[in-house]
Amino acid sequence: MAAEAKRTMRIIGLEAENFKRIRAVNLALNGDHLILGGENESGKSSILDAIWVALGGPDVMKDLHISKPIREGETSACITLNLGDLIVTRNWTSDEKSYLKVRTADGANYTSPQGMLNTLMGPLFDPLEFSRIKGAEQKGILLSLVDIGIDLDKWQDERNMVYAERTDVNRELTRLNNTLKSIPEIEAPDAEIASSDVLADMNQAQQVKEANDRQRMAVNEAERSARIAEMNVIQDSKKIESIQEHIASLQRDLKELTSGQAEEQSKAKTLKEEYSKLSESVAALVDPDMSIFQTRLSEVESINAKVRAKKQRQSLVADRDRVETETKALTSKLEALDSQKSNAIKSAIFPIDGLGFDDSGVTFNGIPFGQCSSEERIRIAMSIAMAMNPTLKVIRISDGSLLDDKNFLAIQNMASERGYQLLIERVGNPGELGVIIEDGAVQESEAANA
Repeated sequence: MAAEAKRTMRIIGLEAENFKRIRAVNLALNGDHLILGGENESGKSSILDAIWVALGGPDVMKDLHISKPIREGETSACITLNLGDLIVTRNWTSDEKSYLKVRTADGANYTSPQGMLNTLMGPLFDPLEFSRIKGAEQKGILLSLVDIGIDLDKWQDERNMVYAERTDVNRELTRLNNTLKSIPEIEAPDAEIASSDVLADMNQAQQVKEANDRQRMAVNEAERSARIAEMNVIQDSKKIESIQEHIASLQRDLKELTSGQAEEQSKAKTLKEEYSKLSESVAALVDPDMSIFQTRLSEVESINAKVRAKKQRQSLVADRDRVETETKALTSKLEALDSQKSNAIKSAIFPIDGLGFDDSGVTFNGIPFGQCSSEERIRIAMSIAMAMNPTLKVIRISDGSLLDDKNFLAIQNMASERGYQLLIERVGNPGELGVIIEDGAVQESEAANA
């Protein structure tokens, strides 16, 4: 029986009684398309709902918002669905309890009937409804069919994280660039000048000046001493004249004074020679310009301010370069993630060539689904519907009245080419191949055709 459940199936026949608006319906389909016609509230939807409820039970009833399966005024309801290899029977009693039985064509029953039916059924999916839902829902349906090799939620989380990080880095890069614009290039030394260094140079110059001043003082002292010696010579000469007048009485003194004068003359000569030498030395002395150091001291803070500004700008340039490197790395990471997704999508097998998706929803040949022609949208939706129902090859279209004759025929041909059975309801006349429903039953004139 497990092997039988894996075979592709279509609906061979349907019997339903007292389900929703149905009074009694017996349709022999033999796997062919079923086109239901009739006025609103005639029971067309009830027939299609009966097929899906027979297969899906309470879960499908919840999806279809069916709270009361038994027809008003009746006490029980029953649906029997013939799938060829399987016969599905679901009925409800007066207490609205549901009973399900699934048996094979040769009469063997399944012990877990709903579990087996769940392996047959794809999700409830109306191709026309696909065109009306939002892009995110369309994308979700498509992704449920396609294995692209990556977890898109995790991929999106990672990309969002990288994108947010790059946004923060770019914001910092903008701030740094704006700050750099307000700080022009600065010509300044690479290091600040220490006032102590200037003062040390100034002290050294001061010592040179003081040494020069001492030499000048020595010259002045030698000059003064020479003048004193000359004055002494003059005074001694006067004394000599006075003594010579008294030579007789002052012979001894004259002799001593004459001898002392020779010594003083020799000393004076020596002092004059020293003075001459010192004068020449002093004339060659050059005093350092002390005003230079005052100027340098006054410029220290200005230069150091430029040095600090230069260092600040260099630091900003380094930060800017670092942030630029970070944002380039994050951009490369985003590009790698996008490439990973793109390659995964390219390698995936979609229900129809050219089908894909982007952040907003489903695309076809790169064009958003909503911008495709009506024929393309129908072909895409039909391809997705067929891919969602690989085993029970049945597709339901609840509002076939929305289709023009051309698209209506295209849907039937597309389903037939790929071995699918269409169940379609339309308001009004369903055409020569259709079944008219009236008051929950098939019109007698059409029943034989059905």
